[in-house]
Amino acid sequence: RGSFLALYGKPGSGKSTLLNTVPLFREGVEVVPIEPRESIPDVLDGFKPFPGRLRIVIIKAREALANTAKEEIEAALLAINNFLRSAEGSNTLVAWPCSLPALRDCLVEAALGIGGPSLLGTGAAVNYEGPPKEQFLPIARSTIATFNAGATLIDWGITEAWARKLAEQADTIGTFLQRLGQEARSRL
Repeated sequence: RGSFLALYGKPGSGKSTLLNTVPLFREGVEVVPIEPRESIPDVLDGFKPFPGRLRIVIIKAREALANTAKEEIEAALLAINNFLRSAEGSNTLVAWPCSLPALRDCLVEAALGIGGPSLLGTGAAVNYEGPPKEQFLPIARSTIATFNAGATLIDWGITEAWARKLAEQADTIGTFLQRLGQEARSRL
């Protein structure tokens, strides 16, 4: 049987990035997004059984309660519960990243009411803090080099000292990378 995950963390902490990078580290894993314009029940109805190790379905761009009505959440979780209990849903993790405590609490309450511990085994959302600050700079170096033909911070006109200062000021990896990108664009 499959599983449901409510993944809670600050905006920019890397929740979606974490989920999307699992195939880089595990063979037989596929990530499939459900876009905001798509109906969760309709997309789940279209899935066939997954022959690989794990299919991760990410509920995208529904992180804030203001964008998602409670009725839509309940209908989605009912569909998720039914899907995960089917042959099509085995080997599947349905993950709903959320950044607001109200949505996290709504997801947990509804999931426990619909499927109990078999839907939400932990009985709670998983809190994701993202990488620690001391990893921000190594992550940035690797990301820049990987996606820019081996480029370095200095190639972008940013010194190590300035990058460390930006990292110290950022509360999430997303904020740091955004500020780093702004600095690079202003220097080119």
